Amino acid sequence: TKERPYECVTCKKRFSRSDVLFRHSKLHSQQTPEERGDASSSLLGPVRPSPPNGSMIPISEERMNPNGSFTRPERTSFAQDQSYGDAHMAHSRHMSMPDLSLGHPQYNMSPQQHGPLSQMTPSHAYTGPEFTPVQEFPPSVTTPALPSHTYDPQLVSMDHTHMDGLMSGPFGVGGLPVHSPGQSQDMLQFWLSQADNDLGYGSLALPDMASTPYTPEANQRPARLPVQRAATSETSDTASTGNIPNERFARVESCWLAKNNGTHHLAQSLWSDVVHSPGPNLFSIGLSQTLERSDSRWGVNALLRSRLEAEFGAHLPHSAGASAQRPGNFPPAEVLEICLDHYFRRFHPTAPFIHVPTFDASNTPLPLLYAMCMLGLSALESSNGGNFISNAFTILLRKVHNDLALNAITPSAPHARLAIFAAGFLTLCLAALSGDKDRLAQSQTLYAALIARQGVFSVEELDVEDTIAGVNDENSRWLTWARIESAKRLVVALLTTDWWFSANSSVSPAIRPETLQLCLPCDDVLFRAESTARWTQLQQMGKRISMPMIKPRTFNLEGALDSVILLDPPLDAPGQYTLLSAIKLCVCDAQHRHFLPTDDWDRHDHLIPWETYQDDLRARSLVQTTLSLAPVITGSVKTADLNSLVLWHNLCLTLNSNMQIFELAAGRAGAGPAGKALADVEDWARTSSARRACIHAAHTFKLLSNRKVSESVTLNSMSALFCSALVLGLYLFTVQSPETDNTRPPYELMDDVDWTIVGNAGMAETSPGNSPGMMFESSHASNITRTFIEAGGPASINGVVATSGFQTARRTLLDFAHLMDGIGTWKPRTLSRILHIMSDVLEESI
Repeated sequence: TKERPYECVTCKKRFSRSDVLFRHSKLHSQQTPEERGDASSSLLGPVRPSPPNGSMIPISEERMNPNGSFTRPERTSFAQDQSYGDAHMAHSRHMSMPDLSLGHPQYNMSPQQHGPLSQMTPSHAYTGPEFTPVQEFPPSVTTPALPSHTYDPQLVSMDHTHMDGLMSGPFGVGGLPVHSPGQSQDMLQFWLSQADNDLGYGSLALPDMASTPYTPEANQRPARLPVQRAATSETSDTASTGNIPNERFARVESCWLAKNNGTHHLAQSLWSDVVHSPGPNLFSIGLSQTLERSDSRWGVNALLRSRLEAEFGAHLPHSAGASAQRPGNFPPAEVLEICLDHYFRRFHPTAPFIHVPTFDASNTPLPLLYAMCMLGLSALESSNGGNFISNAFTILLRKVHNDLALNAITPSAPHARLAIFAAGFLTLCLAALSGDKDRLAQSQTLYAALIARQGVFSVEELDVEDTIAGVNDENSRWLTWARIESAKRLVVALLTTDWWFSANSSVSPAIRPETLQLCLPCDDVLFRAESTARWTQLQQMGKRISMPMIKPRTFNLEGALDSVILLDPPLDAPGQYTLLSAIKLCVCDAQHRHFLPTDDWDRHDHLIPWETYQDDLRARSLVQTTLSLAPVITGSVKTADLNSLVLWHNLCLTLNSNMQIFELAAGRAGAGPAGKALADVEDWARTSSARRACIHAAHTFKLLSNRKVSESVTLNSMSALFCSALVLGLYLFTVQSPETDNTRPPYELMDDVDWTIVGNAGMAETSPGNSPGMMFESSHASNITRTFIEAGGPASINGVVATSGFQTARRTLLDFAHLMDGIGTWKPRTLSRILHIMSDVLEESI
């Protein structure tokens, strides 16, 4: 365009490009004040032409004199040097230069030492450091570091990062005198040079993660490969690199995000990696150490407590309260030992993925150990412990999330990554068990990072007996089997976390059901075996050390679950819960696909989910699959598991009732949608599916209220109890009272039911008696159950006739709320509070 918007403030000459103006202004800065006066006339003289065809003049290597100072080759004239600089400015300005603070001797020179550059002649040897594209500093030349307060990415905005080198002194920008006659020109040079090269952008880099408080173990940090420097010879003009030095490629590599090579997925080699883990326990850092544990069951001592405090306690805020300062900011070793004891006694039975006989606290990764201690501390329910957890949760969350991010870039050893997954799972449990909305919101990112792309939910086929057959030593076989079992149970724990967050956050599960493939865990008795001899004895008694694989994508095929249903002896508690969790994941996925957009609900299509799923090829087999497990889950009292029974009832309940309608009717979205949702519940209450859902809700209440003291209740069972309260309470609130019939007694919702005889009543288009394969003599109680489901009628709860309206609904909600408050240590106060509020509202409306 021939425009020249850039004007030199000294000679008023105009240029079309800023870099040309910069080189021109640099020439002025090297002139004496007398020479600047007639700069405009001198610039009109002949100019030495640049080399033809844009070729570059080769640069010779610097030589270092015996005293350690650098010398440059003699130059013929200043004009030649300037011409050379003009020809190669674009190349040299992108080369690496050291970061020198203004306190360095290079800048802190007197005017006599500095001297005007224009007086330098070819015969004068320059002893300062010379900056060239291949500059290499000897060990005797050190680069002084900037003060720690010079740049802080948390405090300094990016708009001012180029000024971090300014400081008061006799020399200003670039080491030039502050009172120089060409001060305005110097400032122009400063701003142009900062904008025109890449040196000023070093301060824009993110802080090094290795320098932050949340770093991985020393043996897990990614190693920095040394870059071997190749000589930049003039003859090495290959087609691939030419004269480009290797340092240039190294700098580009350091800036560029490395390609993902897929090594973060563990599915293809999970079992072989677990077999070859170095420690006796899957989550061991290394070989077990022989420690004196006379006064400690789990191996917590003062040294381990110091390690935990150094890793996590240094970042805890110091409370001003005397109660927090008196015992210290970090729990002592004795308290940490008690926390681990409470963890294994209260929480571990609900997610038993740690092999207790080989567990050693001193040999466990610190994030995992700290999460276990925090869960145990929450079980103590002490005031100081609650305050400590509130502060420690954020630090633990950041630490685990940071470790996951580092492993996404540079994966660590498989057993170390599984330990990070375990710490992440326990951190999510700590947030969920608290019931705090803020903690749950903070945990969403960790949940997504932990579940989405870890590659442990599509593992390869596993035959444990063949895998450990090559191990000669019996004790080594036991330890190898225990590591494999720990990995299987950790995968199940992550699976249950996914569908719990999906059901409670109304989001799609991160795990795709069509890709899910996992191995069922073995019996808890075998996993708790404390020695090799006991483990071998249990095998001789009929306990299986190998279990079949399950693939939900094949559940719609006939006989897909025969390998599980026909097991002899029957499927034990861990296998039952894993199988039901896989089905629950499919149900959550179907709910998200069909019912998440509430504005698109059809008036008659969204009330009963299983009817909607009949037109879905992926979900139409959910009813058949769930009902086919009734003999396995509810048939044997000997193998019945409390949490598995509750989960099976919850599956039937969610297939018969759209829980989003009940949440809206309870007021989750405010008063606006609640009115329409209550009208939908009233329509739903007239159906046979509603009556069957109420029976499942009542049996959930019965199971948890009659539980044994030794039976642990999972968080998923607590959520199932809350869903049962909403379904049964709102059903009794909206159902129409049946006509008085003295000849027909009310149906008792708490009576025992043989679900293999009830079959698909209320869960099929037509209910033609018993399901296929169940045509045998029905018990009287089961016939009454089928009659109530299909025809309706009056009902009673614990002998009290359940009349429709406020009183019965309010009493039912309060019963569920009180049961929820009294179950174990884990008290989801948010859920029980909702039930209390609903009962108060009903009381006010009477």
